[in-house]
Amino acid sequence: MSVVYKLVGYSRRTEYQLVRYDIPEKYVPLAKTIAGIDPNDPTIIGEWPLKPAQAKHIGELMGKTINVRDVEFFLAPYERNTQHAPPRVHA
Repeated sequence: MSVVYKLVGYSRRTEYQLVRYDIPEKYVPLAKTIAGIDPNDPTIIGEWPLKPAQAKHIGELMGKTINVRDVEFFLAPYERNTQHAPPRVHA
């Protein structure tokens, strides 16, 4: 299975997905490090909750302005060429 990573944001009020940004492959190891995930650990396979500062930092890598006031962000693996993500991990 080939995996791509996305920065995914859900409404704090409704829990609906509001945004989803593709993370370029060259930034994935750094995004994982910012999220507190060992980039060499293949056992992390769910959406990983991010603190506001982590979400903003990952967004900055991609030139995105991230609204952390109203949106809760996760680092999420997706199967390449699909829109399916594993369930959220509640750490």
